[in-house]
Amino acid sequence: MFKKNNLLSILILLLFNACNSSYSYLSFYDDKVLKNQRNMLTIELPNSDFTTKLIKVRKIFLKRINKKKEISYEMFDEFYFKKGSYNISDSFFMVLNDSISFKFKINSEEFKNLKNITYSKKMTFNFRIPIDNKTVEQMKTAKKIYFQYYSGPSIIKLDLPKHIMLNYYKFLND
Repeated sequence: MFKKNNLLSILILLLFNACNSSYSYLSFYDDKVLKNQRNMLTIELPNSDFTTKLIKVRKIFLKRINKKKEISYEMFDEFYFKKGSYNISDSFFMVLNDSISFKFKINSEEFKNLKNITYSKKMTFNFRIPIDNKTVEQMKTAKKIYFQYYSGPSIIKLDLPKHIMLNYYKFLND
């Protein structure tokens, strides 16, 4: 009986850790309609700061390469909050190597239209941010990256873990 309880406890712990761990994956699409290559890096980051009502964030980086080999980048954020949370502020920061900081501002029209989609006990906020090529060049060499957002009185800091950085470098440098 003791062995069964230990095994069950270990399985529950592993399942809990799997559900609460960050992960990333790369996707590549050939868009025949717009005639471009679409490379995406999707990152899922669960909240590790339990003083906020944040559940998790999904960040998607999109790289488009057109026929002329011109490259454009965008970042999409999906925030999942517990019901009753404050809205996300209209600007946030990306910090590289603890020193270089980039401020991003959510398009005012898009910010006005941020939709609180309420289902069960969650709220989601989605928005899109273009990233200029100068910023991307600095992102390519960063050893450490985090994003800092504001939601009411709370600061939400999202570090990209080392195991995600491998996909991040592959996405930016391929």
